[in-house]
Amino acid sequence: MPMQQVNLGTPPSAVDGDSARTAFTRINDNFKALDAMGVSGPVAGDRAIQDCNLALAPGVWLATSGTASNRPPGLTYVVLRVSTTDYGAILQEAVDIIYGDQAVRTFNPNNNAWGHWISSSSQGGKTLPGGGNIGGRGIDTQKLHSGFYGYYQGPGEPGGALSVLETLWHADPQWSTQLAMGVSTNELFYRSISKNSTVPPAFARVYTSQNILGAVSGVAAGGIIESGSNANGNYTKFADGTLICTGECVLPAAPLNAEAAVNPVFAATFAQAPKVMINPVFSAGTGSQADTGLVNMNGTYMAIFTGYMALRSWTYRYATGAGVVFHYTATGRWR
Repeated sequence: MPMQQVNLGTPPSAVDGDSARTAFTRINDNFKALDAMGVSGPVAGDRAIQDCNLALAPGVWLATSGTASNRPPGLTYVVLRVSTTDYGAILQEAVDIIYGDQAVRTFNPNNNAWGHWISSSSQGGKTLPGGGNIGGRGIDTQKLHSGFYGYYQGPGEPGGALSVLETLWHADPQWSTQLAMGVSTNELFYRSISKNSTVPPAFARVYTSQNILGAVSGVAAGGIIESGSNANGNYTKFADGTLICTGECVLPAAPLNAEAAVNPVFAATFAQAPKVMINPVFSAGTGSQADTGLVNMNGTYMAIFTGYMALRSWTYRYATGAGVVFHYTATGRWR
């Protein structure tokens, strides 16, 4: 209710002013309004509440039970200082009376809604500014303002402990961006998120010299390149599904009109039969090129499978006295 002003009339006679009864009625109404807000007399020391949303009138309020609802994230034993305007806006300033953390928020009378708590802590060793450590409840469920936050094992998160910088888009605060760093993993993640979303989007991993090489999985949790070697040769897997295998084999010597055969196994298994390029290099043991040329003149043929190839040559023109070393490259898909 707006303040009731007493009409004092025109001086010096004031004959056109309020009567005594009317004037005191206005004064009484003003005191009733103050009394309804709890500020008509000394503020009681036990002005305790269990819901911070109920601290609407100016003054100091105590939400120090440790379980009060709607208190700032990260603050437990909260003392509130409330200020109001004549058009219904409310400012709450909160302090954790034990740990000293601070936060503020406002009530918007235009949409009849409380804003997010914004941390204003600045002590050494505190998470600044933001909601402090919000363990287990997740980044998405908090609907927080811009700031720094700490999280642990929340929904939609890569896992483990994260330090997160959240920035609300000023043109539409329903959207924000999050940059997260693993506390102990030295990894970096990012995503954009809508406060209206019920299902959190997945984080995208930032690839650096720390994680660009690793086991690939086709999803954000894996590396983008995997390479290795074994007794069968070398392989390289790419996150898009490409697989390249290299190796060598020896096509054994064979008398005239006989089959020379070898079945080299690939260093990794393909999802489908790959394309293979093969090239004779030198004669095994001697390094001579003579038998290499003889094999070329006899010709080679092969059958290709997902895990190996069958290399053959028929000595219908020339016998070979030594095995011939072949190098090969197989290209295909691992998924």
